[in-house]
Amino acid sequence: MSRADIWMNGGYFVFHNDIFKYIKKGEELVEEPFQRLIEEKQLSPTSTRRGFWACMDTFKDTAAIGTICISRGEAPWEVWKPALNNQVELMHA
Repeated sequence: MSRADIWMNGGYFVFHNDIFKYIKKGEELVEEPFQRLIEEKQLSPTSTRRGFWACMDTFKDTAAIGTICISRGEAPWEVWKPALNNQVELMHA
C-alpha cells in the first residue's frame, strides 16, 4: 500500500434524472460526463474522509491489507484505538 495525496471514490452515486443530459452515446460516466458536471459546478462529494483507505474488491486486495496488519503490525483503519488508549492513560493518571 502506498500513501498518496489523491482522493478516491469509495462510495456510490446519487443523481437527479438530469444526469442523462450529460451522458452522450458511448461515453463512460466518470470520464466526459463528470468533466461537464464539474465545469458547471454540478458535481461535488457529499462527504470526505482523510486517512487510510483501501479497496477490498479482490483476494489480492484482501491479502495486501492482511500484510499491513500482520507483517507491519499496523491496522490503520482502527481509528478508534489511539483515542481509546489516550482515554485509558488519562484515567490512570
